[in-house]
Amino acid sequence: KKCMAKLLEYNADVNICNNEGLTTIHWLAVNGRTELLYDLVQHVSNVDVEDAMGQTALHVACQNGHKTTVLCLLDSGADINRPNVSGATPLYFACSHGQRDTAQILLSRGAKYLADKNGITPLDLCVQGGYGETCELLIQHHSRLFQTLIQMTQNQDMKENMLRQVLEHVSQQSHSQYHRILTSLAEVATTNGHKLLSLSSSFDVQMKSLLRIVRIFCHVFRLGPSSPNNGNDMGYNGNKTRRSQVFKPLELLWHSLDEWLVLISTELERSRKSSSSSPSSSSSEIATLLLKQRKSEHAGTTQELSSLLDHQIVMEAEAHADGEDVISMTASRLSAVIQAFYLCCSCQMPQGMTSPCFIEFVCKHDEVLKCFVTRNPKIIFDHFHFLLECPELMSRFMHIIKGQPFKDRSE
Repeated sequence: KKCMAKLLEYNADVNICNNEGLTTIHWLAVNGRTELLYDLVQHVSNVDVEDAMGQTALHVACQNGHKTTVLCLLDSGADINRPNVSGATPLYFACSHGQRDTAQILLSRGAKYLADKNGITPLDLCVQGGYGETCELLIQHHSRLFQTLIQMTQNQDMKENMLRQVLEHVSQQSHSQYHRILTSLAEVATTNGHKLLSLSSSFDVQMKSLLRIVRIFCHVFRLGPSSPNNGNDMGYNGNKTRRSQVFKPLELLWHSLDEWLVLISTELERSRKSSSSSPSSSSSEIATLLLKQRKSEHAGTTQELSSLLDHQIVMEAEAHADGEDVISMTASRLSAVIQAFYLCCSCQMPQGMTSPCFIEFVCKHDEVLKCFVTRNPKIIFDHFHFLLECPELMSRFMHIIKGQPFKDRSE
């Protein structure tokens, strides 16, 4: 400090910069030397002097989490929303490193929530880094970001473990927040599930999206205020406890799943009774199911658009029914939804126990599930993990497995 005071006494140039454009004020801000900064700012003509990347001292102080330095710079007139060459503001820099305290200072001083030139937002950075505390802070100041965070669960570019980490932290702040997150995730999962059951959707994209959301949902649910100690706390069987209410939005999806499996069971029965199929009957029933799902996806559309959708659905159903049987066109999609249902049932049970509700489901649709496994035994490893985890259920399918060629079983 004495050395700097002597240099200033002899009119040392405080604005001189190195080959990267960094000046004295930048170096003090990077290292959080607030005690020196107070003396220096009196001799600096422009507290917002930029380096070669357009970064000011406030940018680097926020990035490194130096609270007193940030306060000193703001009190000295630093531009709180100044962007660098890529459009990143000091708040953006704070969030990029999960610096909650400096982000708090900026937000309390009126910092704007701005994306950079590539459209990347401070919330994106918080989720990418798994910075739950900083993410929570952003939501407190900008409530609209809550739904943005929930929708990120559908973004395959966001790492699932980082999303879990962030949602885990945010959900633990209060019971109401925990309940709100789970209910919102359940609603998004239901929408994705119905899209998956729509035969015109991309199977791979919708399947991955649904299972990803459900895994995150189950992870957050397990962190709840009370651990499941019996099989009665089930969203599927209509229990009305507050905790199980978060499963309520999913009941629509489980109901659609049940309808599809009943339809396939009817098809199997029809095939047994007659060697000739009846496509017109099949396509009519398929169209009915698709119509119910599509209307739930397009609620609020105009009457003209609704009529167009109805026509597309009928054409789609007839095309599938004429070209291939209903099992071939739905087995993979239904199996993915069954996996989602199994995950939701399992997260409500103590470790190592199989949900009575799911066992009941398997027994009810035993014939159809066996048909799926017979046609594609590898589905056990893709979606029917419950057979690997529950010997009681696997025993029902063992004769099918043993009936496969040895080479296929080895694979």
